Amino acid sequence: MKKNYFYLLFMALCTVCMFTACSSDDDDKDTNKPIVLNDIVGTYKGTLQVMGTSLEEQLVVEKVDDSKVRVVLKDFTFANMPIGTISAECAAVKDDNGTSYDIYGTAVITVAMFNNAELPVIVDGDCNGKELDVTIAIKEAPMVGDIEVEFYGKK
Repeated sequence: MKKNYFYLLFMALCTVCMFTACSSDDDDKDTNKPIVLNDIVGTYKGTLQVMGTSLEEQLVVEKVDDSKVRVVLKDFTFANMPIGTISAECAAVKDDNGTSYDIYGTAVITVAMFNNAELPVIVDGDCNGKELDVTIAIKEAPMVGDIEVEFYGKK
C-alpha cells in the first residue's frame, strides 16, 4: 500500500513538472514593438568614414519636438582641418514597419578655417533606437569640395 502512495505521488510530481514551463528568452518580442521618437534620442558610438579614413566618434541625437531631432557631431576635424561642430535639425519620420525612423534635414554651418564660410550640410539616414546609420554631406568646402561623412554607431 505504501508503495502505491509513493508511485501515485511520483506520478503527480511528474505530471506537475510536465506542465511547468521553463523561463524563456522573450526579449526578442520587443524587437517588433513600435518605436517612438524618444527611443532614438541618445549618444551613438561608432565609426566615422571620411574619404577612406576611419575614425572612432560619437554622434548625438537630441529631440527637438514630436517630429524632429537634432543630429550633432561635435568638434569634427577632417585632414587636420578643424571644421567644428555640425548640428542639423532633421525631420524624423517613422518607416512603414514602425520599427525605425528615417532622419533627414539640412543646415548651414560656419567654418572659421575657411574664412567663416557658410557651408550647406545635408543629413540623411535611419535609426532604430539601437543603431544609427547616417550620411552627413558638407557641400562646397573651399579647397576640398564636397565632404561626405558616413557614420554607423550603436547606442
